[in-house]
Order: sequence, then C-alpha cells, then structure tokens
Amino acid sequence: MKNNTFSKAVALFFVLVFYVSIGWAQTTIFEEAVPTFTELPDGWTGVNSGGLDGIVQTSTGGYLLVDDAGDYVETMEYDLSLYNNITLNVDVATYGSGDAHPLFIEVSNDGGISWNHETFTSATPSSSTYITGGPFSITADASNVKFRFSRVSADGRGVRFRNILLEGELPDYATLFEFSNANANLGDAAWFSDFRSFAADANNLYFGKPNVIEVVDRFTGVKTGNLNTTGITGGWRNINDVEVSADGDIFAANGILGVGDNFKVYHVSTDPLVEPVNVLDFDFSTIFTSTRIGDKFTVVGSKDNGSLAIYAAESNGPSPARIVKWLINSAPGDPISFGDPVVIDVAQKGSANQVAPLPNGNFYHTGAGISIN
Repeated sequence: MKNNTFSKAVALFFVLVFYVSIGWAQTTIFEEAVPTFTELPDGWTGVNSGGLDGIVQTSTGGYLLVDDAGDYVETMEYDLSLYNNITLNVDVATYGSGDAHPLFIEVSNDGGISWNHETFTSATPSSSTYITGGPFSITADASNVKFRFSRVSADGRGVRFRNILLEGELPDYATLFEFSNANANLGDAAWFSDFRSFAADANNLYFGKPNVIEVVDRFTGVKTGNLNTTGITGGWRNINDVEVSADGDIFAANGILGVGDNFKVYHVSTDPLVEPVNVLDFDFSTIFTSTRIGDKFTVVGSKDNGSLAIYAAESNGPSPARIVKWLINSAPGDPISFGDPVVIDVAQKGSANQVAPLPNGNFYHTGAGISIN
C-alpha cells in the first residue's frame, strides 16, 4: 500500500481505509526438514569443524548433524518484529557411541553480531529414535533474528536434528479510519491528492507530494502538519517517494528521467526546525547511458547497526533491467553517507519497478506488466 498515484477525480470514487491489529493468528515462520533433508535450507550455513561426517545427512529420512564441538548450523535472518508468542521446536536424536548429549540453541537479536540474547538446551535423546527437543519460547523481536544450533560437549555421541519449526502469531486487523463517498466524509481527507507514495512509522503516515511531505496521524487520519522539505531539489519531481528505515529515519527521493539530473536521497527530520540533509547525490551518467530511476526506491536496515541500504530499480533504458544498491559506509553516530553503487542485472523490466529486499540479502523485483521475480 505505497507509491500509488491518485488524481482528485479518482479520489472521488476511492475508499481510503487503514487498519489496526485486534487479534493474533498462528503462523508458520519456517518449517525445515519435513519430511527429508537433502541440503541446507536457503540462506542457512553449516560448519563442519572436523567431525566424522558432514552437516547434511541424507540417510534415514535426512537430518542435520553436529558431531564435533565446533560444528554448528546457522539460519538466515528472520524478521520477527511483528510476531507475538513465538515458539521454536526441533526433533533430536543421538549419533554414534558414548554418552548422549542435548542440542544447544543460541538466538541472536542483531543479525549474528552477538549470540547472548537467549540460549536453550533441548531434551536429551537416548537413542537414534527422535524425540521432541522443545518447545522453546522465543523473546527475540528484531527484524534480523538468527538461530544457531550446536552441541554442548566435545565428547560422546553427536546430535542429529530435523523438523525444525518456528511459529508465531501475526495480528488480525480492524479498521482504524475510513474516508469514502459511502460515508460522505471523503472530503475530510483534504490531504489525499497528488501523492505518489506514503510510508509509516509507529505514529504517523508520511505522504510524498512533488514538494511536500504531509504528516497524517495513522490512528485517526487527521493531518497534523508537514515535514521540513527546505532545499530538496532535482529531478522531474523533487519528492517522488518516501521511505522509513528500521530505526524510524525518514528518507525522501526524487525521480529522474534520463541522465540529465542526479538521483538524490534526503534524510528528513520530524523536527520542523531541522532542514533535510542530502545523503545521496548520484550522477547516473557515470554508469548508464540512459535511465529512469526513482519511481520507487526502498530503504531497509538501520543506520545504528550499519545495515542501512537503499535500492532503486530502473524503469527504462536498455535491457537487461538494472537494480542499483547503495550500502551505508558511515559509522553509527556520524552523518549518514553511502558507498559506491552496486549494479545488479535482472531479467525483466516493467514500469514503476520496485524492489522488496529479504533479510538474507536476496530480494523480490516486480513492476507494472511483469511478474514477480
């Protein structure tokens, strides 16, 4: 529900509705090795530090194996920020001879930088017959949670494990506010015109217009003011898209047609006395002969932990289609700056192309007239 362009005429027939959570529904976040393991799941990594056998085993239905003190399996990042009542479960069995040991599970709430958020020890299996190792209640609530599985002892039998299940509850929704002709109140949403994008944080919606970012209370739909956009210039629209990062920073980008204008991204403050800061000013003529960029751009990550990234998808120019990615290169607390762009070729190109990044660094790409890739 972002980056849509509506004229005033279209708005006459439009029902504008926003929602809030009123309940929770059980959802599977991941379910791996059911019924067989033939390779590590996408985005997961395994380290075999010298055990007798490899991490991935395909016999007897398939399983993962840690049979050395240095062996471990590490998952990709998972966004758990919207989930409630998260539980992890795993089936465990023994491998080899000697004393039996449990599986050790570590949880990182910062993408694997540290592993001390919480730890668990499974039930101890007594044979090669699998038992349920959990369940474990997970309190990690970040957008980049990772899990690591290992063994607690260097001696005795190894631990085989499979049927790894992570579940949580996602919110159901109820209407927060609605503007429509049917309710005879569409005119109360006077801010609803000539915008091409909107983004949200914990309290507000931010609607990007050619030269203005309007602030609307996300619980009531009432406009509360404008952000300071002094000095934002460039492109065929000075403000073509608005994004909010994982730590609540607001960014606005222009749109450019061809290579005559630079693609610009501004860091915009919620303080009306603070003017925007230009954090990216890129001349595409240095890498492209023609391009249209800025119909959609995407901001993910956080400046505070160094994961902030910007994606922009090209909407015209020669094939193949191209996506450009910038990674933050400034230290936490310093003024935001980005490194050199990374150009990624993709097979299909539509109009108003958009990127939806995943926590493991992969992404989805789509646009008008093409499929999701």
